[in-house]
Amino acid sequence: MSDELRRILDAQRRRLDEIDAVADDLLAGDDVEVPEAPTGAAVGERSFADVVAVNDILRAERGWEQFLPPPPGGRARREWSRADLAVVGLAGTVGVVGAWYEQWIDCGVRDLLEPLSDKPFFKRLERDAQSGVIDYQKPGFGGPHHRARNPGHDLFRFVETVHHMRKGEFHGTKLGDGPDRVFVDDEADDAVATYTDAAVRLLKHLVTDVVTPTSLPLPGTSLLDKLPGSKGQDLNRLLFQGERDKITGMTLRGGVLQSLPLLSTELIVRVHLHLRAHEERQTFVLTAEETALRSEVLLVAHGLTGAASVGRTLTTAMFGDLKNRIMSVRHLNVPVLLRLGALGVSVARARRDRLPDWENLLDHFEAPWELELAGEIEAAVAAAS
Repeated sequence: MSDELRRILDAQRRRLDEIDAVADDLLAGDDVEVPEAPTGAAVGERSFADVVAVNDILRAERGWEQFLPPPPGGRARREWSRADLAVVGLAGTVGVVGAWYEQWIDCGVRDLLEPLSDKPFFKRLERDAQSGVIDYQKPGFGGPHHRARNPGHDLFRFVETVHHMRKGEFHGTKLGDGPDRVFVDDEADDAVATYTDAAVRLLKHLVTDVVTPTSLPLPGTSLLDKLPGSKGQDLNRLLFQGERDKITGMTLRGGVLQSLPLLSTELIVRVHLHLRAHEERQTFVLTAEETALRSEVLLVAHGLTGAASVGRTLTTAMFGDLKNRIMSVRHLNVPVLLRLGALGVSVARARRDRLPDWENLLDHFEAPWELELAGEIEAAVAAAS
């Protein structure tokens, strides 16, 4: 919808409101002040440019600088423009590239972070953060998968680990499905003096581990070891280490990098809409129409990223190397899919709220027929017939 047409419709809405107000005053028996006709108004054929000129004069005379807000139950959305389509294409392209090449990006970030572990700063942190509770290496819990099986490397169990460090105890789950799976070593390390010291030491340890190639496991995965049977333990090891020689499985680094397509799309779309709002109204605050449009634009842009993520997952699962097919799930961009679900609910709810309910429609259309004059006319017509 062009800006000229929006100004005309807004003016017509205001003039109809004035007519309603005059009618209400007449029915109430009050004094009526009839609004003056707009300057330049004339009867006869006029071009669209003439209508726009007269309308703009009227808006200037009445001081109608801003558009009226949408009525309750009315249509509260802004139509898409070519700029919106271009932004969707740009944001979608960035998101698709990030989703399709996320494995390559993960490897690149891993190679960039790996040299940091040899820096003096990280070496010093590593010395200060040594703990037998965090890096428990006794039989059954050591080896290349100890980070996945040790609660000390699970951010979801941070408080639990601090409590164990305070006592100098290690708590874990043995491999297998025996009755004595729960394992406790109360002499894993010396007890830490305070909870604050334990938390600081654990944070230092996690920082030194996150820059290593294997990074940290996804939060909560160590709880898989507690599931009945050995399937949970096998899944925990597989998710963390993966089936490849050089590329790890689903690590904390990979999980964080998966949010980059989400953040880039949100940034591009939001910057575009807020800058346009500032250009049109000298404010960065979005109106209700623009907020509804933002949800729609984000839904489409994230949909492109989600489609690329699902496509990459299915392609790897169906045509990838047989031993790597089970790890195709790592290509599924969960943050984008969750955001898509939330946006879908928001857009559907906004569309439902824009439609007036049946009672409002009845009140609107039946109002003229509820006047006493209408009843008298109906009675006269019935008597004459």
